[in-house]
Amino acid sequence: YEEAIVSYQKVLDLKPTDYQVLIRAGAILCDKLGRYSEALAMFERALEIDPTNYTAWRNKGVALRNLKRYQEGGESLVNYFYYKPLSEKNWYERAVTWLLRKTGVFTSMDLPANIHTPGSGIPVES
Repeated sequence: YEEAIVSYQKVLDLKPTDYQVLIRAGAILCDKLGRYSEALAMFERALEIDPTNYTAWRNKGVALRNLKRYQEGGESLVNYFYYKPLSEKNWYERAVTWLLRKTGVFTSMDLPANIHTPGSGIPVES
């Protein structure tokens, strides 16, 4: 996986706005190498280029969740739900978010009711 990251970085050196390469590299960093902060940076760069990319929103939410930044991760997943409302992964992420809610990480939310516009966030009781 390290070799793949090196290869992706070479592509990004030549074409820094290739959001698909950013997403793929970020996915390897997150899913295979556990380097969540680096992955998050890749997903954020991808979203600067294409703010409607549902894969980047989903992956950003997963990276944030792995960093235990649950509020931000939930907000990212709301954007994912907004841009890709019927995906299978969407239902998985909703289930995970529901579990976080049941464990007290999110104590007040109803995702379908909160999906108005991207970036609207998830209300969380303090």
